[in-house]
Amino acid sequence: AIDGRLTSDFLFDQNAKRAFENFVIMDEPAILKVDELDQAVVIRDLGELKNPLSKKYYVPGFSVLHEEVGKEIALKNGSTDPRAFWTENYIKVAGRALGELAARTGIQFDSPHSQNFLVELDDQYRPTGKLILRDMSDLYLDSNYLNALLGENNKLLSGFTQLTNKLDAIAAGFGPLHGNVHPKWVSNQDYTQWKDVFFDEFEKTFKIISGHDVQHLKVKRAQNGNYFSTTYDLSNKDEFKSLFAEMAHEGVVLNGIYTCKLLFIN
Repeated sequence: AIDGRLTSDFLFDQNAKRAFENFVIMDEPAILKVDELDQAVVIRDLGELKNPLSKKYYVPGFSVLHEEVGKEIALKNGSTDPRAFWTENYIKVAGRALGELAARTGIQFDSPHSQNFLVELDDQYRPTGKLILRDMSDLYLDSNYLNALLGENNKLLSGFTQLTNKLDAIAAGFGPLHGNVHPKWVSNQDYTQWKDVFFDEFEKTFKIISGHDVQHLKVKRAQNGNYFSTTYDLSNKDEFKSLFAEMAHEGVVLNGIYTCKLLFIN
């Protein structure tokens, strides 16, 4: 819960500096914690999702891949092939969203399953190309990337409690159907092909945003159950010296937590 507060503030700082193009972060402005029980409740702010004047719909990733719902939304958009429709409007969109997240912050999801992502639709049920990202406690941090962006001994890395989630690489992944049932319109072969669709879009987006190609840095793209994964090692600072220098120049240093937003109740 504490980690979620730190990363939520950091990501909102970055968005204020330069708005994210392919995703929106669902804010986690407060936590209620009980130290003696080692338990906490995270408060999430729905933001625009709760605005009664909003003309957008937000559909969980699990739902767009649902047997009936996924087909129904595809049909509303004139597609009789829900697999092809959601390949374009969810799998590729997720690749661009997580590729931008990596290129801007060095952060990725620890459990990148579809419960953590909402697909944004307009009032005609047409996908807008953006994802809503939620669960800021469930992240991997690339130490090299964030030290370059925020400076050594920054409060995000020093305050982050999940030590095994602080890495020297970008651990990327996506599990669109992890924890869910395959719709009949997605075969096992189709699902495996989504791995390369996702990572191709991820790497292309990373290069567009950062100016650097990470394709040659990855380990083999793997599939474990319904999860796709690979790792990009950016620890070669000579190769990424210009990127890190630009990040250090343009980055927003996290000097502290916004105490007006942070609520601890013991």
